Amino acid sequence: MADRHMLTLKQITHLNAIVQHKTIHRAAEILHITQPALTRSLHNLEEQLGVTLFHRSRSGMTPSEFCLVIKQRSQQLLYDAQDIEREAKLYNNAETGTLKVGVGRGAKELILREALPLFVVRYPRLQISVNEGKPEDLLFQLKNRQVDMCVTGLGSFTHVDGIKDEKIKTLSLVALVRPEHPLVGCGTISLSRIASYSLVSATNISHSHPLHNLIENSASGLSMINSVMCSDYIALQRIVLQTDNWLLAPYLQFAHEIERGELIQLTIEEFEPSIDLRVVELSGRSRAPAGEYFVQICRETLDRIERG
Repeated sequence: MADRHMLTLKQITHLNAIVQHKTIHRAAEILHITQPALTRSLHNLEEQLGVTLFHRSRSGMTPSEFCLVIKQRSQQLLYDAQDIEREAKLYNNAETGTLKVGVGRGAKELILREALPLFVVRYPRLQISVNEGKPEDLLFQLKNRQVDMCVTGLGSFTHVDGIKDEKIKTLSLVALVRPEHPLVGCGTISLSRIASYSLVSATNISHSHPLHNLIENSASGLSMINSVMCSDYIALQRIVLQTDNWLLAPYLQFAHEIERGELIQLTIEEFEPSIDLRVVELSGRSRAPAGEYFVQICRETLDRIERG
């Protein structure tokens, strides 16, 4: 017989819900149970532990210091329980057919414009939601199970514990300008020369960016600062076509525009940047079939664009 004083996952779940939503009423709604049932559960837990977990007031429930300790220590238990249930569904081929993907800003347009429509056409019964975000936002969503995987340049994920990554494709980056730009026709130019013009890109070339050291070294200490950072490549293209700014972007993103001569690729001395587009996931979690389908389509789509 189970020890009647042993904490249960249900009690921990109830405790976390009250902390998060601050009232019994709201927590009960989220948990889909009655308020009296949740109140009894909390009372039983406090009685078992012999401590007060919440300070009650008209404004809501304020967790005690010990309550916050329990919440922090129990969060991983809840994640582990969710993962066990998820693994069981995969094992029994009872996958729900849902996929939540986080997409980095630099990869957003290639993935959403090209790969996502093909995924929906090929697997119409699978449900997918896509969130765009900065590396720190995507990492938070991944660790809190808000997304199943992230498709992004590895960048800020390089030294993070508890994740695994798999390369989808290496993307060559190119410097693009309008046909009337002063540097067009100048042959091979130095990075310091192009740096006299403002840079626009989908991501900031910060210290955490994979290209930071390459740019710093190639330009003898030159600091590359974005004048415009925007994840909408159509907007960036329009800026470049109307100004002398230059754009650093994946070649595949603008392959058609380059071929038609609408954008001109500059040749820069000792500067052949690239970035690995990767799928990033939590270590120890199996990839759902829907996720495997999505990664396959991303690879297939990027290879097709590259072949022209």
